[in-house]
Amino acid sequence: MPAHTRTKDKIKSDRTLVASLYLQGWCQKEIAKEIGVCQQQVAYDLKVIQLQWRSLSDAELTELRAKELAKIDLLERTYWQAWHDSKKPTKSTKQSKRIGSDVGSVEKKTECKNGNPAYLQGVERCVGARVRILGLDSDSANAHAGLRARGNETIRDLAASVKVYSPLSGEILEIKRP
Repeated sequence: MPAHTRTKDKIKSDRTLVASLYLQGWCQKEIAKEIGVCQQQVAYDLKVIQLQWRSLSDAELTELRAKELAKIDLLERTYWQAWHDSKKPTKSTKQSKRIGSDVGSVEKKTECKNGNPAYLQGVERCVGARVRILGLDSDSANAHAGLRARGNETIRDLAASVKVYSPLSGEILEIKRP
């Protein structure tokens, strides 16, 4: 790929797209092809993006977590609804009539279903993502060593109230535990 200079605006828009595609699970090579740069440029941009993410303030991180948790909650509700819908019995009707006869038969059949397990796997992925965002798994716990360094009060504060992003109002709502 020939070397070329990107403007500040182009770098900013590229990094926004790189971050979005990276969070969707695209590999660096695919991202590079999509935005027209080399894979090494994508790797460098990701390093810069990750440094920016690490430098976010606590309030910004809380807001981002709340937004991501709200997305996961919506997705999980969708999976649960699809799971329940996939368990509903299906009804079918079969009509048959002999040629040259006015007499026929109607067969009605109801089939019970066990449900599509793929929807439960989706729920499981949502739960896993929520656990990682909240830092409740061992890998995330190590990544969030700074949270533990702040002391148990922070953890108690998190347990006492949760901030949730409401996609309907666009606001972050704080839900306090009684």
